[in-house]
Amino acid sequence: MRILIPNYSLPDSFVDNVTFTLKAMGHEVVNMGDISIGKAYSKVVRTTKDLYLKAFPQLSKQEKFILATIKNVKVDVLLSLTQCIDQEVLHACKKQDIITISWWGDTAANMKKQGLFSEYWDFVYIKDAYAANKLKSLGVNAEQLLEAMNPAWHKPSHTQKNNDLVIAGSFYDYRQYITKKLIDNKAVVSLYGPPLPHWAYPK
Repeated sequence: MRILIPNYSLPDSFVDNVTFTLKAMGHEVVNMGDISIGKAYSKVVRTTKDLYLKAFPQLSKQEKFILATIKNVKVDVLLSLTQCIDQEVLHACKKQDIITISWWGDTAANMKKQGLFSEYWDFVYIKDAYAANKLKSLGVNAEQLLEAMNPAWHKPSHTQKNNDLVIAGSFYDYRQYITKKLIDNKAVVSLYGPPLPHWAYPK
């Protein structure tokens, strides 16, 4: 099966992990290849691009890549990983009988355009159980599906063991709220990484 993932594949990214796993399962995967990490994560580049697209709406590089790919090769599945795909692009895929799947690994509030509410998605997977149920109630073929570690790559690299509860990842407001609730309920929580943001609870 040929599966199109319309995005760049940064090392150990969502795209990279899913591509690796699908290939290990015997599928052919087409993605946009490598890109500079600095360019991919630059806030200046991202902000400039967002402002430009608001002023001059057009298809993204990823959406143009989809159209170019399905024009030149037979694609069985479009697998979108936390991407908003324009309606006309999804419609073009459906006209070629391509199965369209959205695996949304972010909060549902960060959707743009039609997001997950397009009639052209065959399957929608999202990490938030409440959002999945809400989408189902609106007739969307949605299920909860969490991102996870890749057991082929992510292995213990140390021998230290303890019973600490570790909060891993960006410390945004919702995660801070959950952390505070754990601490208030006397759970032992360990925080690793850079200093907390200035707006974090002082304790």
